[in-house]
Amino acid sequence: MRIAILSDIHANREAFEACLTDAARQGAQRFVLLGDLVGYGADPGWVLSRAQEMAAQGAVLIRGNHDDHAGDPPPAWGIDVVTEPHPLPPFLACHLPVEPRTGYALCGHIHPGVWLSGAGEAPARLPCFVVGPRRAILPAFGRFTGLAMIRPEAGETRVAIAGSRLFPLPPG
Repeated sequence: MRIAILSDIHANREAFEACLTDAARQGAQRFVLLGDLVGYGADPGWVLSRAQEMAAQGAVLIRGNHDDHAGDPPPAWGIDVVTEPHPLPPFLACHLPVEPRTGYALCGHIHPGVWLSGAGEAPARLPCFVVGPRRAILPAFGRFTGLAMIRPEAGETRVAIAGSRLFPLPPG
């Protein structure tokens, strides 16, 4: 079964449309949302229609900090809401970054990004994954969320996202 694992959509139109389009293109049969589905005053009727599209394929929301403040999505949305860590064998699905003693955690919340620049090129801020030995921190799916410029910890690699391409970055 193909699963679309998304972090921090924050209920904006661009993010919802992109995740539904990408998931369909990849043949996703289920959605796992690593928190922060709801937020920033999106139109409830519009969000309901998009959430129901996700739910029709099976959707689970790991409750994030913005979801705590906004409240769980209404039952009409058809999304199962769970707390973290949520087992998603062989992974643990979490909103807040953790390094579990066993297993491998897929985490959200941070919205990691990097600044890249080169000789004669304009610098660019790009979202990235942070991949380590016990966890991966996924970028926010919504563009409305901003980016947290972070340095990787020992043993972690950042993988920048530029359009549809991924670029592993050297340490540091």
